[in-house]
Amino acid sequence: MKQFGDIKFYDVQEIAKIFDMTPQSIRKFFKEGRIKARKFGTRWYVTEEAMREYLLGHDNDSKPSK
Repeated sequence: MKQFGDIKFYDVQEIAKIFDMTPQSIRKFFKEGRIKARKFGTRWYVTEEAMREYLLGHDNDSKPSK
């Protein structure tokens, strides 16, 4: 995790570990716009706020099971 002022940034490896997903899946989510991310050079970064938005929005997307 990197911090710039009050903003915390996470890279692909950190996010994959947090969400228990592969880095490839995380990058796919970025490209699809499911998680807001920024690319700096060759590396993707996500703010703590963007991860929170994804988690809160992701809960709303889930469908009730039958």
